[in-house]
Amino acid sequence: MIKIEFSRPLHRILHDEYGFLAFPSSPGEKERKEYERVCKLLNRTDLPFKPYVPVMYERRLSNVTSLMIEGEVKYTDTGISLGYRYDFYKTRYILGSSPQEVKVYCREATRKELLQALKDFKFLKKGE
Repeated sequence: MIKIEFSRPLHRILHDEYGFLAFPSSPGEKERKEYERVCKLLNRTDLPFKPYVPVMYERRLSNVTSLMIEGEVKYTDTGISLGYRYDFYKTRYILGSSPQEVKVYCREATRKELLQALKDFKFLKKGE
């Protein structure tokens, strides 16, 4: 018998292993229109609505410093989804609501690339 292993959802890994909190957003106008277009093409109104939405994860390191991960779906020029791509960076808010410092660790990373980048932050890993 073949054993198939499924990886855990990224939000569970980020929360359980690294202490990030998730801040999902609502679907945008583009996703709503695409859903309506598909329903019309298939002549159905009972399709589940599971759009891609931007997500943000935060891990506070101090009162002024946070690690941030932003996820957004990227598309080809022809509109085919490439899946989520993630930006991982550190921000420092010293005075005011705008970050005074931003250090980028990776841009438009795949899930695998993001998790690899997080491994460099051993102090984040729970239980280590």
